[in-house]
Amino acid sequence: MNRGQRIAYAIAQANQTPASIARMIGCTSAAVYQWIKGDTKDIKNDYLFALADATGFEARWIAIGKGPETKAAGERER
Repeated sequence: MNRGQRIAYAIAQANQTPASIARMIGCTSAAVYQWIKGDTKDIKNDYLFALADATGFEARWIAIGKGPETKAAGERER
């Protein structure tokens, strides 16, 4: 799964849409769609962490696909 797919998955699992996530984290819908499509090389850390908080997924997993997928899974590992 690439980063765009992980972002789309996290948004869907949180029962949100790209537009609602954009409103929640303070960026444009276009930016979120670009992340999903892979049109951007990097996501600003502020947005990455806000996305993680809004979806319940781990920022590291969203960014690079490593570590626990969700915050709940990370808590269980600790």
